[in-house]
Amino acid sequence: MSSATPQEEAPQPRPRFTLHILSTIKDAQNTNGLRMAANYRRYRQYCSRRLRRLRKCKQMRFMYAPKSGRGFTKKEITPDIVQDVRYLQVLLMSAERAWSYSRELKAEYETYDQPRKYFHMKRRLAKASQWANKLQALCVECGDDRTALEAQAYASWMKATLLLEMSNWESSLVHYGVARKIYDQFSRVGTMEQQELFQERVAEIDPSMGYCKFNVGLSNEGGAAAMSEQEQHQALQDMSSVSDLQTKINVVLSQTRRDQATTTDSITWLETVVPLRSEAMRKAVIKIQDYLFNFESIASSTTNQQQRDDAFLKVQGSFDDASSTLRKELKKAKLKGEQKTELLCKEVGLMGNWVRFHKLRNIMARAQERATLMNEARNRTAEAKMIVDSNEGQEEAKKTKETKKEAIKHNTAATDMVKLYDTLMQYASEALELEGVKESREDSRELAAMYSEYRAMRCSFMAESQECILKLSEACVLYKHTMQIAEESIRHQKTRNATDSRATKQIAKGIQSMTVSEKEVAKGLCL
Repeated sequence: MSSATPQEEAPQPRPRFTLHILSTIKDAQNTNGLRMAANYRRYRQYCSRRLRRLRKCKQMRFMYAPKSGRGFTKKEITPDIVQDVRYLQVLLMSAERAWSYSRELKAEYETYDQPRKYFHMKRRLAKASQWANKLQALCVECGDDRTALEAQAYASWMKATLLLEMSNWESSLVHYGVARKIYDQFSRVGTMEQQELFQERVAEIDPSMGYCKFNVGLSNEGGAAAMSEQEQHQALQDMSSVSDLQTKINVVLSQTRRDQATTTDSITWLETVVPLRSEAMRKAVIKIQDYLFNFESIASSTTNQQQRDDAFLKVQGSFDDASSTLRKELKKAKLKGEQKTELLCKEVGLMGNWVRFHKLRNIMARAQERATLMNEARNRTAEAKMIVDSNEGQEEAKKTKETKKEAIKHNTAATDMVKLYDTLMQYASEALELEGVKESREDSRELAAMYSEYRAMRCSFMAESQECILKLSEACVLYKHTMQIAEESIRHQKTRNATDSRATKQIAKGIQSMTVSEKEVAKGLCL
């Protein structure tokens, strides 16, 4: 009997609830006075009515006096009594009500110049920050990981708003940075509506962060040099929490992407919906998306080439695994009936083109990054020019030998760049030759522009390699040919839409600057 008692008395795990905080408050604000006008009073009144409706429900009746009307005692919302998501909504609406009241008081203070309104506004904003902190603490205990992170972003944003009103620029900037980091990461996953919602929040935070940075620059020249020891210690604690935050964000976003992928049973390729009929194909797509997201996170957060290479190889491995899965699915499809076999083979073929296209684009992006790094290294370390003067004395002979060695290294680097851009041209040409790509207006224009850019850069480095070995006439001809190809690339860019991916938006700008420099070099060589 004694051995069975601990099992019977073992506490049950708390239920975990999901609350989309930003979506909830934005929907409420847009439908209650804050969509077209800053009617904060109407929104505050809505929050009061919403709180009353929440507290009147049967599950939360404890917040009011019993039916007899006597013996009222207010009870705090603790994790032990939370049995419904509406408990979290009570804290959220309380924070929103205090925040909207502070905005209303600020508008009255600025309009009628009433100093007492200003102090009242700061008290209500401080109360809103307190409610937001309580919401964050409760979400950590009773909410899922995504809800806890979103509550942390909301509490950080509210705290930063309060510190901004108190002219505490450094601490406000730190809290704004935490909120922006979380919202920016969330803006990369989910539906289009959810991504736009988080992007709007990031756009709202950026001007406030800029204002804080401006005031930090005005208050002290060294930024944090004039901060007190207590403020520096607090800032270091906040920044350490920001560094630990990325791990939590990656876990939540990976789970979100996985949930989103499992709920969808198709992909869109060249305006055609391709169904994912087997579980193996769905898992292959999920694996590709997860590794791509991890690679983008690593590429944006670190400069360690080893980590970047490992992440890139994992992405390429996921594409290879997907190709192997498709070959198995094709064998299974051929065993079906004639009509069904034709349909399934067509779907598998479209899926194979999707995998090959994205694999090539990923390789092109990686090779383009490598080309950029090589070009920067050349600009820093290989600026030797072929200047051969009359050899007078041993010192001049030594200088001439060193100059020749540098010129040879420069020529070798230019030859390596030619080979790299030749490879990029092959990848772009192979992507263009995939079935259906040329019929896609956006993809074909983008790839044609990239192919022209690679061709111009390849010709430019060929001219540079000829110049290094003093073949000036050949170099002059190649430089002139580079200008013609660059102008063609600019024409390709002008035919593309402004909403295309940012990967090729800088092509025209770079080609135009290259055209100017090539013209100057060509004129000098031809003279």
